[in-house]
Amino acid sequence: MRDRRGDWIAAVYNEDARLGRCGVGSPIAERQPYRGPCKSGWAHGRWIEPMAG
Repeated sequence: MRDRRGDWIAAVYNEDARLGRCGVGSPIAERQPYRGPCKSGWAHGRWIEPMAG
């Protein structure tokens, strides 16, 4: 899930290292809600730095 609406960016994040990867590394054909093991939400672009890894 990577979406942007104006200055707001959809984010997926892992607060618990035991969960492992969040499962968002591959593109999907159609937009859908995130249903993986990690948390997700919206953050203003001023407060986050997008990264991959």
